[in-house]
Amino acid sequence: MAVITLTSYKTWAGITDTDDDLWLQTAVDAVVAAGLSIIGVDLSPSADTARTFDVCDADRRVGIPGGIRAFTAVEVSTDGTTWNAVTSDVRVGPLSHLRPPDEPGAWVEYEPHVYGTFSGYHYVKVTGTTNITFGWAAWPDELVQDALVAVQRMTKDRDQQGAYPSETTARRYLNMPLWRGYRARYFAGVS
Repeated sequence: MAVITLTSYKTWAGITDTDDDLWLQTAVDAVVAAGLSIIGVDLSPSADTARTFDVCDADRRVGIPGGIRAFTAVEVSTDGTTWNAVTSDVRVGPLSHLRPPDEPGAWVEYEPHVYGTFSGYHYVKVTGTTNITFGWAAWPDELVQDALVAVQRMTKDRDQQGAYPSETTARRYLNMPLWRGYRARYFAGVS
């Protein structure tokens, strides 16, 4: 699921004809590609039911690119074939009351009072339910709105300059601090 589509843009902009569909599709694709490259991960809800992470350098936390909303099992392994469950000792973090509504957590961590660690393990497997475990339930509204406005601005400039939309040109129309802020949520220390 992309942050915006040609259909969602045309609905938002009130466009009912198909005269510019080819150009608009190119502009939408450019904005979507630019947004994904800035964030570095797709925030759409994922159909994945399980993901395995290499955690050789992890201590108490394992970062989940794109976010995690819930899980049914967390297991650790040193060799990737034999797994030990640690579900009762871990949780999604930050805790839901510390995040904005609908925002997934950015990591799985050992609960503080347990003082457990992923150290000594090479892999962590997180299992959940299809379309409920990983990613956001839907793209964040502020990113959707910014992407729609970016296409609108590209269209206006096209009328004035004849510019062809590309991922590189689309970046000029996006609110970069907003998109980089989402990148920083899932890739600590990166902006």
